[in-house]
Amino acid sequence: MTQPHERRLLDQIERELRAADPGFAERMTRARPLTRVRAWMSFHRALGVVAAFLALLCLVLGEGAGFTVSGLLAGALLVSTGWKLRTE
Repeated sequence: MTQPHERRLLDQIERELRAADPGFAERMTRARPLTRVRAWMSFHRALGVVAAFLALLCLVLGEGAGFTVSGLLAGALLVSTGWKLRTE
């Protein structure tokens, strides 16, 4: 967390940059849709999206395939909740 005086300095720098190049400042503050999706997406949400897609696919293929795929994905979601990925 920034200190109040640091926040004031950052606000002053931001105002100066906006005054110097308003077009660039506008482009930097506007988030693109793909960027929002990437920020929202996590491992568990990606698995949820895949599970939803496969559930719809299983509606077309039949009950046995749906049960198997749903069980496997549910197991993967339950097991992966405690796992942390190392980025070393």
